[in-house]
Amino acid sequence: MFFNHVGGTARLRALGLIALILACCWPASDALAKASGTRMVRYHGLSVRVPRSWPVVDLSRDPHACVRFDRHALYLGTPGAEERCPAHAVGRTEALLIEPLAGRQSAGALPQENASNFAISPAGVEVTATWARAPGVVAQALGRRSLPSPPISSTRARAGTMMNRAKRPGQVYTGLGFDRCSAPSRGDMSAWKTSPYRAIGIYIGGVNSACLQHNLTSTWVSREITAGWHPVPLYVGLQAPNNGCGCKAMSAKVAKAKAEGRAAAVGAVSEAQGLGIPAGNAIYNDMEGYPKSTKNTRAVLAFLSAWTSKLHADGYLSGVYSSANSGIHDLVKEYGSGYREPDDIWVADWNGKQNTQDPQVPKADWPNHQRLHQYKGGSTETYDKVTLNIDDDYLNGQTAAGRDGYTLLTSDGGVHSFGSATSHGSDRGKLGVGVTAISMANDPTSPGYWILKSNGGVDSFDAPPHGSLRKTLGSLVPVAIAAPPEGGYLILTSDGGVHPFGGAKWHGSDAGKLPSGVTAVAFAVDPRTHGYWVLKSNGGVDGFHAPWNGSMKHRLRAATPVAIAAPPHAGYLILTSNGGVHKFGRAAYYGSDVRKLPTGVTAVSLATSPKLAGYRILRSDGGVDSFDATWSGSLLDELPIGSTAAAIVSGG
Repeated sequence: MFFNHVGGTARLRALGLIALILACCWPASDALAKASGTRMVRYHGLSVRVPRSWPVVDLSRDPHACVRFDRHALYLGTPGAEERCPAHAVGRTEALLIEPLAGRQSAGALPQENASNFAISPAGVEVTATWARAPGVVAQALGRRSLPSPPISSTRARAGTMMNRAKRPGQVYTGLGFDRCSAPSRGDMSAWKTSPYRAIGIYIGGVNSACLQHNLTSTWVSREITAGWHPVPLYVGLQAPNNGCGCKAMSAKVAKAKAEGRAAAVGAVSEAQGLGIPAGNAIYNDMEGYPKSTKNTRAVLAFLSAWTSKLHADGYLSGVYSSANSGIHDLVKEYGSGYREPDDIWVADWNGKQNTQDPQVPKADWPNHQRLHQYKGGSTETYDKVTLNIDDDYLNGQTAAGRDGYTLLTSDGGVHSFGSATSHGSDRGKLGVGVTAISMANDPTSPGYWILKSNGGVDSFDAPPHGSLRKTLGSLVPVAIAAPPEGGYLILTSDGGVHPFGGAKWHGSDAGKLPSGVTAVAFAVDPRTHGYWVLKSNGGVDGFHAPWNGSMKHRLRAATPVAIAAPPHAGYLILTSNGGVHKFGRAAYYGSDVRKLPTGVTAVSLATSPKLAGYRILRSDGGVDSFDATWSGSLLDELPIGSTAAAIVSGG
């Protein structure tokens, strides 16, 4: 991040743009390219003609090179994990990254607007192209008439149904932190545990984000939170109508600026959820410094007000980073006036003071652990032989907390929390004679959860009650409860019936259609379509408004299907009683307990991790085994006498 005016940026970009336009008008020959001040670059059989002033960076020879899109350049190869990027880089201009498809890992969230990703299959490469104003210019450099349309929204997982006002705040952290353009590698983060810093600003996306973010994934976020770091999500959206960074600007018209602020919040929520940063956390809008003027102030305040309103509607806290002399100055003038102010502010004032006090911000404004201070910029520091260029921060405000814990349900109605999960109460000691707890589901619209009992009843804990099958159960046998994102819950019965409560959408069921001797044993909601899959005792899977990806029907052997789970990206996983985990569709597989369980112990429940990678298996002895997911404890030596392990639920 930076907040000083950058002189000459627009002129340099204009010269580069003119050169590129001239280059694109010449036939594709080396001789003419040389004569016109351009050069021909060939990579994997692909020919690209760029101005001779553009650096051509071979990433295989320079794995520490920073792939950034706020300057003209052609990058060839796969970006390294340990890029040596500057502390700040914002905005986009004409630039190209061409990397081989073979062995390519998914990159971060840079593409959105003013950018495009597409594969060129004959050459075996993927292209990331960015531009300031003219995508056609970059297209012509690649010998194309146009580029594929930029994605309408974030390239990360699209946000699901939004949540109510945040009831789970993130974590307030007081102490030193740093921020930089690109997320450091796992090794760099480990080395910097020897530093005095414990918070890190991470750029999660936005139309003016400049770095590729090759390292930043949901696994990275979850791992670093577990390691004791406090991430602070930054979103680099549209900038002031007249800005000092040469960035893409918002409209000077108040109504349109409001719409753009809402759109930025939608994009930020999608990016945050894709990184496993759930509702209840703060997302900070990066509003770079701008000249003071009535036009700038009106537009920026309209944009940020809409940003805050939309984040609140979606269950997130709102933060704003800006210069003490521009964005923060304008927000302070509106504090307490009825203006929709952000929950936290991040003041850029390079005065070298490691505190959150600032002469521009009265003590009564944002007083309750609601401030961050960037007190120094662009410093180069080394810890454990790893050197990074960073901006220095002092924090006394919101940082991100993941939902990487889990809760275990036991048959006596007890709820046992591990990791960052929170317990809101249980039925332990309250169940009637002969009644057991059999299933559990988190409410996506509140902090709580529901417990399904063997008599068809549902008990709510910090979650709204919606009804049950207790009085209408008859000969039906309840087996599972699940909560779709739109609210309410669904109850599955052994005859294959799916029963909706509280506005949950019903898409059909297997009631009356199951073969003789076959029962329904589990189901899972598809996080993409909000439909569901029903797992049957013969290993079959039936999809209702959810894609069918296969089943265990013809290869069960001696195993018994006990659970089905839906990873956030694609496909589903089936757990069998011998501890086997079987992947279908494009679900990722990380291992299983098959042939590793102690004698007499079976697998009973499966939960995918909210970090979008990995899962956990609950065993009948109360043990929990994790596969590429954080282990936080189990009931292995503490299973209540007379009870059995019933279910595991991530998050909460």
